[in-house]
Amino acid sequence: MVSEELLPERKDYESPLCVEKNEEQVLSESFNELNAIARGIEKRFDLLLGLSKIVTEKTIDIGQRLNIPEKEIQRWAVERSILDSERNTIVQTLAK
Repeated sequence: MVSEELLPERKDYESPLCVEKNEEQVLSESFNELNAIARGIEKRFDLLLGLSKIVTEKTIDIGQRLNIPEKEIQRWAVERSILDSERNTIVQTLAK
């Protein structure tokens, strides 16, 4: 355990004038925070929208390797495309 006398003295380096923020600084910080949140949301939606394409491609590849008839794979791909399109529309609507 460190004795109190060995601890460095705490100093406040900010003057009271630096602590107070004017309205423009507060608005600028809020603007930056909103931009950060928006970038996070955009990334999240980009991942969701891109993921469905990857899942479809991988599923078709696996189906072909399992010798599932091409006609069935194509029928499934069309249905999947419709479902993905509907979901993407909903996701994009929510993002607005």
